[in-house]
Amino acid sequence: NLFFNKSYTKSSSEKHIKKFINDNKLSDYYLKENLNANKSLNIIFLTLESMDYRVILDNPELTPNLNKLINEWNFLEVEPSKGCSWSVGSFYCLMTGLPSFFPFERNRIFHGAENIKIINMGEILKKAKFDFQGYFVGESMFTGLKDLLKVFNFEVFDHKNKTGNFEVFPDNFGYHDKDLFFELKSKIKKLNKNKESFSIFASNINTHLNGIKDNRMDTSINYKTNNDMQHAIKSLDYLIGDFVKFLENENLLNNTAIFISPDHLFPSNKSLQNLINHKKGSDNLLYLISNKKFLTEKRRVFQLELPKIILDTSEILHNHKFFFENLEQQNIKKF
Repeated sequence: NLFFNKSYTKSSSEKHIKKFINDNKLSDYYLKENLNANKSLNIIFLTLESMDYRVILDNPELTPNLNKLINEWNFLEVEPSKGCSWSVGSFYCLMTGLPSFFPFERNRIFHGAENIKIINMGEILKKAKFDFQGYFVGESMFTGLKDLLKVFNFEVFDHKNKTGNFEVFPDNFGYHDKDLFFELKSKIKKLNKNKESFSIFASNINTHLNGIKDNRMDTSINYKTNNDMQHAIKSLDYLIGDFVKFLENENLLNNTAIFISPDHLFPSNKSLQNLINHKKGSDNLLYLISNKKFLTEKRRVFQLELPKIILDTSEILHNHKFFFENLEQQNIKKF
């Protein structure tokens, strides 16, 4: 806008940035040439649209498989961070360990992004040299995610390069969750057969806003739902249970770190709150579920801690320190 055009020339902008970096001791984020990393386990990370802890806890009849994983696998409560409360912003936080504080409309922040200077989890995974590093989503152009995925070194797989013979619907969101898991299983089966290592991230879409109903799931879930959101949640839970069985049959549970986490809290719109049981309160939390043991001793962690926890749990050795590890800032949330 006019203020920034007149007040900040390129040289003065760079001067302000350098001062900010030095004042806040962020210079380590710019030393990519010194980064090293080694892989151990494969990685599968599933991001669940809007499926916060209360959605699972308050709707056990809709989420039996997720509740089973919470009880049988390893579980962490995750306190949301400001600057990470929407889909693309939460992915930025997941990769960088930094809040997405930018003075632009939040779903357009990363449109047109071509590179990123700071060290991030995508860069660490690339340095670890997995045979395959990809992100699966129905529509990668949704909220500018595709450009962000590319700068984080992910190969993008959406409806434009799908392998299954299925209809892409609705057009705005690519393909349904059922097709997402079909694509995931097809790719993983091929990689496993060829004994290739992989780091795979994926996000679903059917639990977005009011819920997107996929009538094909009726016979699978065999459950009478009251609205599209209930149908989407019940279907997603079924698909996750089926996916875990698939990984077990492929003998991948031992050499693969599997993570399940929501992108953000369930929206607080009154109309959406009436679709499912979702109590309001301080215990509206995010979470991290994994088949592998977390190294942290804490029961509840801060959202910006997730990239380190994921890398540690996946047994990836690296020499990068994330922002929350800066011991000079005792209260990261307040800072």
